[in-house]
Amino acid sequence: MIHFFGYFKETNHIGISSVGFEKAAIFLRNRDFKIVELIGLKDNKEVNLLYENEEPLWITQDHHIHIHSLLKENEYTLFTHVKIELADGGDINYSAASLYVKFPDGEDIKSKTIMLLETMGYYAGEKIFDFCTENPDMHLLEFVLGMEPEDITDEFERMKLHTESINNESYLED
Repeated sequence: MIHFFGYFKETNHIGISSVGFEKAAIFLRNRDFKIVELIGLKDNKEVNLLYENEEPLWITQDHHIHIHSLLKENEYTLFTHVKIELADGGDINYSAASLYVKFPDGEDIKSKTIMLLETMGYYAGEKIFDFCTENPDMHLLEFVLGMEPEDITDEFERMKLHTESINNESYLED
């Protein structure tokens, strides 16, 4: 699986590609939230999975029950677009196997992001996060897949060069 990842300090958000919606659960733990958009595939058609003409409700207690229900629903209906508002101004957006999570300014997104990365086999999560803090962009993570922090030598430099190469491709200028 090819994963691109980025952390953007200015807006306190992360983005990661080629993931399933279930990865969003890491960021919902013990947080008040409301689901404002939930689109999934049924009979090969995108359909709204929320109740029509009903205002989304804030989940302020028993978060685990709602997270479990949401993830169980995803087992039977592939989610294509999900938008979740978090209390205090953050949000989670999932679309076409890409996950974007924004936490309110000053709130710790790093620790949950490290958990996410480790579940995906990127064991140098803290170093990856720190690299992306200094180099805000979407970076190909395959350079550090399965590596422990002490195993990393020039991989971050290679990641940076790869990102620059992609960003400089002529087809992006058209």
